[in-house]
Amino acid sequence: MMERKFAKFFHRLVHEIIPDNGQRDSLFEALRRYQSSQKLHQLLVDLRELLDEPQKLELYEFIRPLILLRHQMEYSYLAPAIPGVRLRTIRLRRAPGQSLGFAVRGGYEFSVGVFVSAVEPGSQAEKQGLRVGDEIVRVNGFTIAEAIHDDVLNLIKSREEIVLKVTHIGMLPIKEHASDTVTWRYVEDMNSKKALNEVLAEKQVNRGRGMELKIFIDCTGYDSIGCGILSGPPHYPGIFVEKVRIGSLAQDVGLEVGDQIVEVNETSFLNIGHKEAVVVLKGSKQLNVIIRKHAGLPLFEQRKTPSRVSASSSSSTRPARSRSPPVSTQRSTQNTVDRTELDETQLIEQQLGRTAPFRSHTSMSSPPRDSQAGDQVLISTQAEVHSDSDSISGSVGEGARIPVEEPNTLELDGRELRSFVFPKNQKLGIEMEGGMGTPLAGRIVVAAVFEDGAAMEKGLETGDQLMMINGRKLTDVTVAQAEQILDQAEHGPKDQIQVVYTHSSFLNDQECVTYF
Repeated sequence: MMERKFAKFFHRLVHEIIPDNGQRDSLFEALRRYQSSQKLHQLLVDLRELLDEPQKLELYEFIRPLILLRHQMEYSYLAPAIPGVRLRTIRLRRAPGQSLGFAVRGGYEFSVGVFVSAVEPGSQAEKQGLRVGDEIVRVNGFTIAEAIHDDVLNLIKSREEIVLKVTHIGMLPIKEHASDTVTWRYVEDMNSKKALNEVLAEKQVNRGRGMELKIFIDCTGYDSIGCGILSGPPHYPGIFVEKVRIGSLAQDVGLEVGDQIVEVNETSFLNIGHKEAVVVLKGSKQLNVIIRKHAGLPLFEQRKTPSRVSASSSSSTRPARSRSPPVSTQRSTQNTVDRTELDETQLIEQQLGRTAPFRSHTSMSSPPRDSQAGDQVLISTQAEVHSDSDSISGSVGEGARIPVEEPNTLELDGRELRSFVFPKNQKLGIEMEGGMGTPLAGRIVVAAVFEDGAAMEKGLETGDQLMMINGRKLTDVTVAQAEQILDQAEHGPKDQIQVVYTHSSFLNDQECVTYF
């Protein structure tokens, strides 16, 4: 249905903007060739020949939904922006004996606006961000839409301080003789994908500044984009990409950890609350997103520094409560797997599957329960140590022991994996949220902690992610399934219930990571 609506809208728009039948047919043929060949560079070459006037440039924006996900970044970099969408302010001050450093062409008598045709390297104009292909809209507050060329020059020359309002068109009007028809020329050569990669590679040099690109993501038919967002702290505000799932739409379109989300469907994300951002992202299956590449990298590098304080000793503003100890592990020195190549569920399974036997003063002697599909191996009483002494395997069985001492720390993407047990006749005392089909994308997290429950006593906090209950995995389940797993544990044969969870590692104590 959405495809048919867009097709009708697009055809109508093309007929309005391109009156010539031959040019319209050429445009549709170029789009068909792209869909068949998937050669973006050739499409852009064709579009430059067909969209050869400023009033046609807006079609680039409406062609964006037809561009493949993997080409979205490159298309955004190479395609011109819509004229007039953003005005920039350029402030210049005339110094004695010094040129402002730019030239203009056009005017009302030529039936075109006034355009910046040259900018001297190293000049004041260049330093202030004036670009060839900018159209000057206002000079010192005066609109110049109906001003002739000489009047604009006099207005600029008559003041020591000049304030220009400009928008980047990326084209210049060409007219060699008075009798010629005005034609237009793109001011920038069409760079290759290599040029885009070179710009993106500058993240090590221009750290924190970022480059803004616009992408279109159609989520129709998908449960989620596969991307986690996180709110920055007060000293570094914004909404940032915290995680990208392997094989997801987010990965296909080129989103990366550290990218800042600047705008979604014309809603600014520069001064937006975390919950409001989630509502906007979940509110539509078609998302026009402006991102600022790598702008949040300093935040994530700060999180990964060796001096990072563990969750149990964090200087968070939350009330201090006792925390249960991290789960003990024995790490394998061989056959390790790169974490960046695994999604969260695989990472949990890999790490928990290698968990060593726990040293404990407490044991559970109940008969073993029947294994169920999706059960997660966590602990073993009959661990088999291989001859190379670098891995441990086993399964949950009778007499499985629960950790009560302070063992080694195991981290899951920067979050400590923790465990505690409580008697079955005591309520856990929490409210759950998240799970499959929600913005938390498979995570079951603690929404509330109630008094007099085991969770309050053991130090479980709002925002912590529940990983397992009595050996049953809580990743990629619905909240109803998670509640059922807890209920079965409370009414099961064992006298104690084990809870495995990860402590939330917020960049902003007031906000959390959300998956969409």
